[in-house]
Amino acid sequence: MWCTWSMAQVDSLYIGKYKHTYGVTGSLMQEFLSLNYQEEKKEFNFEPNRPLNIGLAFSWKNSSLSYNQGFSGMRDKQKGKSTTVDLQYHLVGKKFMVDFYFQQYKGFYRFDEDRKAYFSFDDLRINRYGGKFTYVFNSDKFSIGAANNKNNIQKKSAGALLLGGSSFLTVIKNTPELLEGIQGNDRRGFSFGPTIGYAYNWVLWRKLLVSPSFSVGINAIFDENLQTKNTVFYVNGEIASTLNLAYQGEEWGVGIRSSLSAMYFDKVEGYTTELSSKSFSLFVTKRFSMKKDPKIFQYDLIDLLNPSVY
Repeated sequence: MWCTWSMAQVDSLYIGKYKHTYGVTGSLMQEFLSLNYQEEKKEFNFEPNRPLNIGLAFSWKNSSLSYNQGFSGMRDKQKGKSTTVDLQYHLVGKKFMVDFYFQQYKGFYRFDEDRKAYFSFDDLRINRYGGKFTYVFNSDKFSIGAANNKNNIQKKSAGALLLGGSSFLTVIKNTPELLEGIQGNDRRGFSFGPTIGYAYNWVLWRKLLVSPSFSVGINAIFDENLQTKNTVFYVNGEIASTLNLAYQGEEWGVGIRSSLSAMYFDKVEGYTTELSSKSFSLFVTKRFSMKKDPKIFQYDLIDLLNPSVY
């Protein structure tokens, strides 16, 4: 079904194609998961001590594979030690986008405003596995590939309604005590639900692109308390936004990208529980072709689902 969508025709006045099949992107990135407990007068925010990362991504056809590496020498020692594994796979078609995530974080810190000091929680763990699917309306004029610095060029400004869904398994362990007698919940939550949003590609000049997007969603959540072994079911929300500024050159691309998403869980003693993902990156892309395409890069997930697409 997804492959049929990828075959949609496009308006060549609005969308163009890069002449090169491949791209290598280098980036400086700050990206992490954080856990937040908040009520009307008090907030507890736990973040990993994750330094600035150097990222490398390889793209071909409709796919890209990326890996980011941080360097321990750049960490602030006051914030304790964090270890992370963050792997992502992104598939961008003409009418859809699919994102897969494998994220494991251990070691977080919190800054206490009252005492003006950092407190580290080396055993706090957050693992998240899952993915998102986004269907793009008006794809004959709006390019989701251009909005994500992938395989297309947006020639004229256009917007699109986004409709999709997400599903994640989230495990949070060794949560600290928030206040005396108030303990955060160790939990294993399975969430799934629909999302709706809007995106716009604004072409300022011929090759300069500004791409904001925003979406909201509703999640059905099966949430197991790992301390009591009780499982509850409830419905809660999520939000996400991105902003991408890029130069769309045939040989070279350069830009800035930021994103924020948040998923909400059941309250803990009156405190709203929020798991958020934040990222900011500066990137440079070099696009190129090969004299002979390696067999492994002649296909991607679209071809495996329906080889007749190409």
